[in-house]
Amino acid sequence: MIFSNLSKLSRIKQQHCYCEMLHMHNDQAQLHIGGIVSSTTLLTPGNVYALIEDEVEFAAGLIEQTLRNACAGTFPACLITAADNVDSVLGSGADRATLASAIEAGHIAVLLRTPPPAGRADAVHSAAGLIEEITYFGKSQHALIVIDEADDVLAGSPSEQAAQLRDWRSWAEAGNNMVLLIFRSRGRAGGEPVAALLPHMQLLAGLARIRATGGTTVWEIFHWFHPGGVTAGTSSLLAHASAGELRLSEHPTRHSEQTPAADEDAVFAMRDVLLPIEKPLAHWQMIDALDDLTAQAMGAQAATFLIGFTRTSSYEQVARDIFALRKSAGPRLKIVVREVNVRMRQSQELLAIRLGANLVIPAGVSHLRFIGMVAMVQGQVFPHILPHSYEQAHAELMPQQEHGYLPPAEFSRSVMAALQLSAAQRLPCALIALPLAQGLTPIDALRYCHIARDGDLCTADQNCVYLFLPACREGDVSQTLERLFRLPTGDLFNSERRYLSLPDIRAANNDVAARSAFMPDLTAALTAIAQEENGTPAAMQSVPASIEKNGPAIKRYSPPTPAIRRGLTLRASHITEEST
Repeated sequence: MIFSNLSKLSRIKQQHCYCEMLHMHNDQAQLHIGGIVSSTTLLTPGNVYALIEDEVEFAAGLIEQTLRNACAGTFPACLITAADNVDSVLGSGADRATLASAIEAGHIAVLLRTPPPAGRADAVHSAAGLIEEITYFGKSQHALIVIDEADDVLAGSPSEQAAQLRDWRSWAEAGNNMVLLIFRSRGRAGGEPVAALLPHMQLLAGLARIRATGGTTVWEIFHWFHPGGVTAGTSSLLAHASAGELRLSEHPTRHSEQTPAADEDAVFAMRDVLLPIEKPLAHWQMIDALDDLTAQAMGAQAATFLIGFTRTSSYEQVARDIFALRKSAGPRLKIVVREVNVRMRQSQELLAIRLGANLVIPAGVSHLRFIGMVAMVQGQVFPHILPHSYEQAHAELMPQQEHGYLPPAEFSRSVMAALQLSAAQRLPCALIALPLAQGLTPIDALRYCHIARDGDLCTADQNCVYLFLPACREGDVSQTLERLFRLPTGDLFNSERRYLSLPDIRAANNDVAARSAFMPDLTAALTAIAQEENGTPAAMQSVPASIEKNGPAIKRYSPPTPAIRRGLTLRASHITEEST
């Protein structure tokens, strides 16, 4: 057999795929992808649809939700995937038990791809070969068929690809089946699925893509037939609702051809956007306070607003004003933020763009270059989907995070959760393994480590310290290590291994997780060191919100006295520190 039917939970192996839910609507079996109620996620019987995941890791959540709902459907479901791609589909706890019961009962069939026998590649990859296997397992009438990593459908020449898709469409029509083909940009075919599928649009009832852009995850519809008609050329924001389920938020209407605005050349600038030695252009209108700048937006249509981010700026206030300006004035307003002698974190830059800024100009840019970059945004239209609220955007892009030392098992779990968020936002991360110098223990090295930034984590085994740095560019790793350790890393460690790609970080993190039961928990020892060296318990102290400069926070640790060595900061919740 090309596939094997999984009738027992114990036979299901690891990781990653898609499947969907059956839903009854007007007495006709229909399907909403991921349980997301929208016309652009609705599948109807007798049709073939294609969904492309462009390296955005929402798959596990979609699978878990849709398979849970498929258990309640009246039609059978069948998932075709590779043996190492299914473990995350099952979820955990009650959800896992529910899906296992549905598989045992035969309501959901999971068919696993196995390597084709020598000389049988064409037969295995053909629609006829797959349909034969599906029919053998009783899922050929009124069924939902999800084919994960469907690269084989597009194997061969364009004419061979079209023939495969025609076979699937004919089979779906004959059996009143719903066929969903899942493609991944990093799939085994190595090509771009969109480019391969566009010539065959007429053979598909729908083609959609999930991709990340501008700090958001977007559901793009090339075309999509549904009972209400057809939807084409639209984008919707894909995000998590408060209860954790995914939802779509429709993109506002675009007006690509607009009449010239009377205020196209107007520039309103905060005074702190310039250094003391710099002068504004003659036509700039200088503003003293953010509140006054916001007031200027009343009636503005396409003016340019320049906002400075300085060492005395409150990031939260700046971010809220960006959002208020964009929401009140619309997409043609230009909002430029200039870093003045201080840098935002990468996640803060991303949030500023998400909330409505056209451009964040980095610190160190010359006055002439700054003027030129302001000129470059003229005529731009804000291209991204604006969130419903500042709080929503902040929760999605900058959720509460721990920082500091974590025991190995907790470290690996926190790293995995951070990687999922970083993948969705396209943020770089780094995991660094630092083997200890001869004669040193983990405590010896960690007592010289000072971690204060949210999300920065560390753990250790008997011979090595591990650091995880989210939103850290490859070029910034060396500088970050210098900042984290009060002694040269060459004195504390005999080498370093850097894991910079998501697959490499996952592999290294999985290794830590596998050995975590045999690795020490240093929490108590580090707490004792912090108490001894500071003379007080390592506890959090409240700080008035008015002195927080880089985002909302409730608590932070007291800063260490420079002349006194301090133990590693233990866990904290949503602490924001000015970047260095």
